[in-house]
Amino acid sequence: MRHCPYLRKKSDKEFICMAMNATVNPFLAPCLSNYEECPMFIRAETMREKEEKEERKEEGIERPRPLPQTTTIMEVLEGGLENRIRELEEAIRSLNDLWKAYSDAAKKVIRGWESYKRVLERRLSSLNRELEGFELTLNELEVRKELKMIDDTVYQKSLNEIQLAMEKTRTEAEKIQSAIRHIEELLDEHVKRVGPLLVEVTIESLRQSLAKLEDMYKEGKIDEKTYRKLRKELEEYVKLA
Repeated sequence: MRHCPYLRKKSDKEFICMAMNATVNPFLAPCLSNYEECPMFIRAETMREKEEKEERKEEGIERPRPLPQTTTIMEVLEGGLENRIRELEEAIRSLNDLWKAYSDAAKKVIRGWESYKRVLERRLSSLNRELEGFELTLNELEVRKELKMIDDTVYQKSLNEIQLAMEKTRTEAEKIQSAIRHIEELLDEHVKRVGPLLVEVTIESLRQSLAKLEDMYKEGKIDEKTYRKLRKELEEYVKLA
């Protein structure tokens, strides 16, 4: 997973954006995805390029930007390998920390939304029942008018009150539906990333699945390629559990 070069980890739960010298939440800001579009990144890069250009002018030499250095196999073998491996190990550990922090935060947000979504869906059901009730009341009102059980004044007053209540109810229902669609769209990519981690499993259930997989393979119910693929996935889940 790519992350912004200006992102620095201060502690297990705190990150700093060097572009603006302030604490930042990388899971809300685009630090872990499209950071090239971040205004802070663009401003920092623009300032850096401007400063480099000014330095070249002060020296009186318009030097071209240095080409990326290439490392030959011999240079690596002569001593650069260990240092480079250590750098990569540190970078990977940093990515692991970022991924764990991100996945934990994402799971918390998704589960919180799922809980609140159920509340909204219950409210929507209630509003739909109210609208159905208003429709029945309108039909009854029309019948009463047809049978001359109420005069035009009472009819018109009741009709206006019912229509006003229906419009208010429809407006609330539409707002809730729009809010649900909006949040679902925002969460879609995050759900795709951490969806498998949202399934509550135990080590015991995973081990049972592994044992069942072994039996299915021995009984010839699945081929070796599928067996190895599924076993690897289950073993990875065991490590995460």
